[in-house]
Amino acid sequence: MNRTVCALLFVLFCSCGISHGFSFAVLGDNGVGEDIFRDIIHDINPDKTIRFVVNTGDLTDTGTAWEYKKYKSIISASRPVFYNVIGNHDIQNNGKSTFNKMFGSTYYSWDFEGSHFICLDNVSQRGLGRVQYEWLKADLAASRGKNIFVFMHKPLFDVSKMYPDETIRPKSLGPELISLFKRSGVKMVFCGHVHGYAREVRDGIVFIVSGGAGSLLRLPYFAGGFYNYVKVTVEPGRISDKVIKIE
Repeated sequence: MNRTVCALLFVLFCSCGISHGFSFAVLGDNGVGEDIFRDIIHDINPDKTIRFVVNTGDLTDTGTAWEYKKYKSIISASRPVFYNVIGNHDIQNNGKSTFNKMFGSTYYSWDFEGSHFICLDNVSQRGLGRVQYEWLKADLAASRGKNIFVFMHKPLFDVSKMYPDETIRPKSLGPELISLFKRSGVKMVFCGHVHGYAREVRDGIVFIVSGGAGSLLRLPYFAGGFYNYVKVTVEPGRISDKVIKIE
């Protein structure tokens, strides 16, 4: 192969926008744990491979406007941008309205480097509600063939094996969504709500709970009861995840 052909192939490769790989971080339930939360941001900032952070909810303790402002002030120190999921603590004291004003819709999606990311609201109404559920199905259908990652606050099932009642309501919606995600090619689902870390692979999908960004831990240490965030790395043909403990 001569140099001209090689050069043309190189230009074609670059113009296709093929990603060489990137990482993102996932955390949740910072709540009242301001110092731990700041430590996590401080830990993430030097890692230039991390392009953005997703918070799986309970950004605040009681959903007040003052707490939302404080949260926004804390994340302003983050180098990578934050995407936010609304949690059950965040809807208190008319908190959903405050979330809307500060961050926009409580469910949304975006594309990054050939992958698709979906944030859902499974706390401000029973289940997802009809409108959000229909939006989700259409969004998944439009994203087939991409790496799809989903984020919500309450887990679809008891990933930790210790809090069976701390899951999405109605409980029947959990298996229904797992089936939808499997058909749609979802790679990973991230939740918070249970304060700690847990991971399970079910129906070919990786389910991770990362709820250790500052609030009082609810799991014993041996079962994931430590402060943490998760780093996910997306490379051509490979997705990996690693939990980072914050001692």
